Amino acid sequence: MNNLINRKALRDYALNQKDKSVTPNDIMRFPSAQPEQRWIPCSERLPDHPENDDYYLVTIQCEHYDGWDDYVTGFAEWTKHGWEELSCYIGQIKVVAWMPLPESYKGGEQDG
Repeated sequence: MNNLINRKALRDYALNQKDKSVTPNDIMRFPSAQPEQRWIPCSERLPDHPENDDYYLVTIQCEHYDGWDDYVTGFAEWTKHGWEELSCYIGQIKVVAWMPLPESYKGGEQDG
């Protein structure tokens, strides 16, 4: 069961209340119940529990033949031995940032 509240539905409910003790603007200022996904620099922290061998989206630093660094997005597994990159790029140096994989698409389901 999903206990998250739909902000738009709650705003619409507030619009229809006679006493107007809570305004739609009050509701829209509340933070999202779902945390925003963001890249986590490896220098900030690494994933927990490497014994689980979890998969992550990663930003990989690559060095090109011309000497310039480039950054690409790929996949890696976090193990007790460290990052095991599953995406192969020429000049790949190291994983510099990561984020958990999003939830898989479940055909036919829709948000909201």
